[in-house]
Amino acid sequence: MDALSVFHLGPHHALTNRDLLRLLQYTCKLEELDLFYDNFLNTRLPDTDKDAFTGLEHLHKLVIRHQGVASKSQYLELFSWLEVVVSASPLTSFSILSDDERECKFAMPLVHLLCMKAQLEFLNIPQIVLRQSSLRILFENLKRLRVLSIMLVDVNILRFHTSVAQGQLTELKALYLWSDRAICSYSLVTSPLCRTMSSLRGGAGYLRRLSQQKQTWKVSNYPRF
Repeated sequence: MDALSVFHLGPHHALTNRDLLRLLQYTCKLEELDLFYDNFLNTRLPDTDKDAFTGLEHLHKLVIRHQGVASKSQYLELFSWLEVVVSASPLTSFSILSDDERECKFAMPLVHLLCMKAQLEFLNIPQIVLRQSSLRILFENLKRLRVLSIMLVDVNILRFHTSVAQGQLTELKALYLWSDRAICSYSLVTSPLCRTMSSLRGGAGYLRRLSQQKQTWKVSNYPRF
């Protein structure tokens, strides 16, 4: 396995978080990793296991799919494990997806971890609940972002632009938003989204509605070329 550059490990593998670290020790040349993290199998991760992991120094693309992660302590454990995996990695693409569609309302540990990867260009975190402060922190630190996909739980989140520098999102080529909240109807989102993009990217860009069913909608925003 030490020659692998791409590795996908789906569900039903029966490996604990400790087992996964031990497995990844033998994939030191990985550039792309798509991994299923099953919290129902996990055990407490001792510091000795963390210290023994030397890191993935070539990893550019990481997709984590998880199930059974619900409480604050479980998310903290997941993010702690994730930090060990990516500590030495030059990540440019990161996705974290909940297989059971549970939302994470404890985003700040992940946000601080992502901010350590200033070279990130692709960020897909559709089940991570971001607030205005956490979104502002991401944009202040991840200035190379080209594609961002997030969930919207409050339309006021889009008004964070008043506290960051103008023209900060010049590299952002696609912003994907989705929501299933009544307080975030599509009609309420369009105006603040256009103002925010106009301020941060220098132009409102094109807004495209991808889907809408009752309260649920998905849109994409692209710059004008």
